[in-house]
Amino acid sequence: MSEYESHIEIEKNIHLIRGKNRSRFPEANTILIDDEILTLVDAGSSLENIEATLKDLGHSLSDIDRVVLSHFHIDHKGYAEEIRKVSECEILCHHLSEKGIRTFEGLVELIGISGSEYYEEWKTFVENWRKHVVTNYHVDGNFRDGVPIDCGENQLIPIHLPGHTIDHTGFGINGLDLLFLVDIDLTGFGPW
Repeated sequence: MSEYESHIEIEKNIHLIRGKNRSRFPEANTILIDDEILTLVDAGSSLENIEATLKDLGHSLSDIDRVVLSHFHIDHKGYAEEIRKVSECEILCHHLSEKGIRTFEGLVELIGISGSEYYEEWKTFVENWRKHVVTNYHVDGNFRDGVPIDCGENQLIPIHLPGHTIDHTGFGINGLDLLFLVDIDLTGFGPW
């Protein structure tokens, strides 16, 4: 079996950072765009893999300029706030996800678990398992469907794909020939 690399360059200056455990929940893949505006798309890969990738490319966590979030789930917003505290980067999201990213209460509301008989058990589990996601996150602004996010030579094109969540967004990279799709299974097992 071949080694599972923590990051690979998928296009010039576009790097896929893989989450630990083959990106299985609660990890997720992250895209790093190594450009004039050093940009992460999602922050769900382990900080260890993000920092290792940045180091391999001559950067550090403090160099990140922007984090763009595909949706409010904990495995995608992940370490965005911790990264922001180190780098003072901006955090962008779809306007429908802002509530679920800013506060744990907003996340709970958007998931729809409040009032469930399992809520307290779930909350305790999340607090013990992924403490960083129960804190408040800072959000600087929103992207709009189809309006490119300029990174310098590279552009991200947000594509709103509601269904998995109300804010679920994929991204075209430099057009629509290369897509970063999260939580969409294109096999017979899919769509989620």
